[in-house]
Amino acid sequence: MSTEPNPRAVLGGNNPPEPIDPAKPVLDLQPRVDKLKETADIWIKAVPKLTTEDQAKKCADFREQVKAEIDALDDAHKIAKAPFLDACQKLDKAKRDLKATLLVIDQAMRDLEKPWLQELKAKLEAEAKRLADEAAAKAKLAEEAARKAQAPTADIGTRVAAQQAIEGAADAQAAATTAAGAKAHIRGDLSSRATGLREFWYAEIIDFNAVFEHFKNDPQMREVVQAVADREARAQKSNCNIPGMFATYEERPV
Repeated sequence: MSTEPNPRAVLGGNNPPEPIDPAKPVLDLQPRVDKLKETADIWIKAVPKLTTEDQAKKCADFREQVKAEIDALDDAHKIAKAPFLDACQKLDKAKRDLKATLLVIDQAMRDLEKPWLQELKAKLEAEAKRLADEAAAKAKLAEEAARKAQAPTADIGTRVAAQQAIEGAADAQAAATTAAGAKAHIRGDLSSRATGLREFWYAEIIDFNAVFEHFKNDPQMREVVQAVADREARAQKSNCNIPGMFATYEERPV
């Protein structure tokens, strides 16, 4: 049996190791990037314009170092991220698969609810119309009763009847207003909120040219057209003969 002291037999000796920073492989490149930045600043100040072949070659060599560092950074990032990316992809797939099933179930229930809600909506609208017609009729009767009650010779019964008619018309109008605002909905005993019908508007295009003419100056439309035009310019280059545009280019060091 060893008599050597156990270096872990101290207070805190069973603590887990310090967590590893997942960004370390990338951050380890910081000194090299800083050095390249210093060199670039020297280039910019000392050589505002290439005037000799030697300068051009050295500039190309320096850019080669920069590109190599970009590749090293991309590789370090890819390697460091891979375990987390794999785990996230598995997590995303597990969620996606389960959610797909739940969404199918939800849609099946929506398909059951929709005709019920539509029938309920039709009933509510019919009842609202009935109450509105009733309120209008009672308002007309109240107006007539009030006219009779204003006569100097109107007896007490006529005046009381007019007052009752006016109150009845007001009650009928209140009921009609409430019915007009009623919405078809379903709410179960365990439901956190009611399910109802909602309007989702969309465009059904029957004349594309007319719609395009209307929206042609919209910024989003111009962005779409520009993207399509750029695609064709890249594909056809100098052979591009599309009306209203021509293919051009600018030269960039690569």
